[in-house]
Amino acid sequence: MRNIWTNLFLFVFVLLAVLLLEGDFATIPKAPSETPLRQGVTYGVDHVIDGDTVVVRKGGREETIRLIGIDTPESEHAPGGPECFHAEATAKARELLEGEEIVVMTDPTQDERDAYDRLLAYITLPDGTDFGAQMIEGGFAKEYTFKGRDYERQSTYRQLVVTADAKNVGLWKCE
Repeated sequence: MRNIWTNLFLFVFVLLAVLLLEGDFATIPKAPSETPLRQGVTYGVDHVIDGDTVVVRKGGREETIRLIGIDTPESEHAPGGPECFHAEATAKARELLEGEEIVVMTDPTQDERDAYDRLLAYITLPDGTDFGAQMIEGGFAKEYTFKGRDYERQSTYRQLVVTADAKNVGLWKCE
């Protein structure tokens, strides 16, 4: 009888060891850790959803990004229909981003993800410019502070709004 219990114990032990080891060799890519994203990670742009939402890829992993600090006019899916300058803002985002390698960086003052599980981040274009700043400066986006939570680039973005509004460019003509 003792031999049966010994064999059963060995069988369970080996089975657990195999299961534990197999977990270490899983092929599902792990989400990037928070620290590298705070320093900036390069992604390829897969496609642009609209002026403030982009889908990127890295190593077969897809990530949807919602830009921190900007808000662009909503599409035809908005409750009141498409907002003024939506098509132009989306077209500008596509022009600047599609097919490019960009740097994505999170902000320690903000949550890493929103309620839709989108990564909240800034985007730096291949030439080193801030995508959000460029969208505001051209009148394709407004500054957006989510739930009153200050963010790192807030003062810069707010100053760009004042300048774009004074020049009456882009969506500022809609008002």
